[in-house]
Amino acid sequence: MLILRYGLIKYDKNHSINHRDIVFLEDRNYKNIALMKAFSTGECTQTTLITESEMNLCTALPDKAIAKDPTINAAVTADYLRKIEKADKAHTRKIRQRAGLSISLLNVLLVFFVFSSIKTNAQSRNYWSQNFNTESSLVAGAVVGGDAGPSAVYYNPALINKNELHKFAFSANLFSFQNLKLENIASQGTQYDKFKFQVQPKFVSYSWEHKKNPKLTFEAAFLVPSTYNIEFTYLYNEQLEIINRLDGEEEYTGKIGYKYKYDDYFLGLGISKKISDRFTMGASSFFSIKVQDYANTVSRKAMQNSDTVFSNGVPEPFYSAENTYSELMNYFDVSLLFKLGLHYRSANENWGVGLNITTPNLSIYGSGDVTKEFERSNIFDNSTNQFAPNLSFLSSQEKIGTKIKNPLSIALGLQYTTPNRENKFMFTTEYFMAIDPYKMLNTTDSKVVGNLQLENVDQAMTYYTSANAVLNAGVGFVKIINEKLTINGGFKTDFTTTKNKLRRELDDPDGNPRLSILHFDKLHFMAGPSLQFEKIGLVLGVQYTTGGANDQYNLTTFSNPVEYDPATNAALQGQISKDMNIKYSEVSLFFGITYGIAK
Repeated sequence: MLILRYGLIKYDKNHSINHRDIVFLEDRNYKNIALMKAFSTGECTQTTLITESEMNLCTALPDKAIAKDPTINAAVTADYLRKIEKADKAHTRKIRQRAGLSISLLNVLLVFFVFSSIKTNAQSRNYWSQNFNTESSLVAGAVVGGDAGPSAVYYNPALINKNELHKFAFSANLFSFQNLKLENIASQGTQYDKFKFQVQPKFVSYSWEHKKNPKLTFEAAFLVPSTYNIEFTYLYNEQLEIINRLDGEEEYTGKIGYKYKYDDYFLGLGISKKISDRFTMGASSFFSIKVQDYANTVSRKAMQNSDTVFSNGVPEPFYSAENTYSELMNYFDVSLLFKLGLHYRSANENWGVGLNITTPNLSIYGSGDVTKEFERSNIFDNSTNQFAPNLSFLSSQEKIGTKIKNPLSIALGLQYTTPNRENKFMFTTEYFMAIDPYKMLNTTDSKVVGNLQLENVDQAMTYYTSANAVLNAGVGFVKIINEKLTINGGFKTDFTTTKNKLRRELDDPDGNPRLSILHFDKLHFMAGPSLQFEKIGLVLGVQYTTGGANDQYNLTTFSNPVEYDPATNAALQGQISKDMNIKYSEVSLFFGITYGIAK
């Protein structure tokens, strides 16, 4: 559970500077609930509403004297129009404000649905999902120890000189059939299940040798080592009695709109040098171009389908109780990284050992846009027998500086070829270092439209990310039928860099906002033939991917909702549970080709 913390100090005629409203913004992993406790006595005392862990957190808070005058004219008109110019488009929203209410920060309990990151992190969360439609794809990328083929510039640049020179290699499209199932997505019994077809170009390369020094070999390549694309809409509808002050039942509707697209494009050049008959070394450099498009919306509404509603038999004009949060974030980020490779081959050529080190990336340029919006209106608090304050928050920034990090990684590979040269066994493992939490967006001078003012809007508008250390491993097998045909197969792990514990870390640094991304581990199985016809080589294959995670927090809660819970400030929602299960499967078809241009 991720706690987002903002300390707000209230000034008015009835309270001194020691009267503190500490607002806790809590993100319980892909859901839009805010747990906000008010320590109105100015002391951190445990009560029935304040748990021991929250009391300890309160004690650790710095005593900031940051004052904001939240006084708002009590004579707010019932209806008014507010026009907001955002992203060169006119955005009009009608806000219903209950007259006769004054809003104080003591009562302002914000629901800020900042979802915790699917490692989020807005960068790759599964480092070994790549496939380049070359022979390396059919042996699970376990080629650091040998036979990397056209993908040597990526897996181990020391192996570039193992390629047949003057060949242009490219992949046709990678056809993927994906199925994503989210059980109990919005509480018990709710389910999302979607089948998706995807086409993705993956790899282009060309290799050549130095004209005057045959020990030097070069390769240029374009490839996509990381891609991620999940987009869905989930709708919920139920007839129930949720607004207690009104007679009869209401129509309750809920909606989740989610989109996360991420691609990391590599454009680079590699070189290898033959040191001896057994030993080669190489290096490559890549421009990494990361592109992300993220949007997430959760809305809840309750209303009676009538122009006139009744409260204890007294007619009133129609109104709708609403609670909505949305966030959008996209960026374009360019950086530079390097790879250093070594390879040793035994005297009898039965064994090969390889090492590949990938450096962290060096930031060159980055620009992103972010928008966050929150609306709550016409929510009745039965404990006080009056409407809770209507809340509105909108902030947007464009062309913000970004910095997206890649980890340091070290890969070790082994290859064994049987003496009869008919079989090859391959193994590669790669360790990715952890990435400490860091700020992805450099948000400054954030402006807010609406009556909800935060102490640190820049902090609320940015996103933070991090990555756990990951160790992946893959094995491959090659059966050489003849000089024109080989049969290949492999298996590899693909563990996520973010685990569920990020969703409930009270000690997370500053309780920073994170993206909402679905986290789960994957396993990849692949097989297929490779064919050689004089100047043309073909790669055909199929990959099956399975993955998932159990006992995740619901993305939100639509079942058994209550209109308002003053203890947690939850509006139009029920109790979050940790019973969502993610099930993912994918079938991918490979097709790659190499063409010899000259010798």
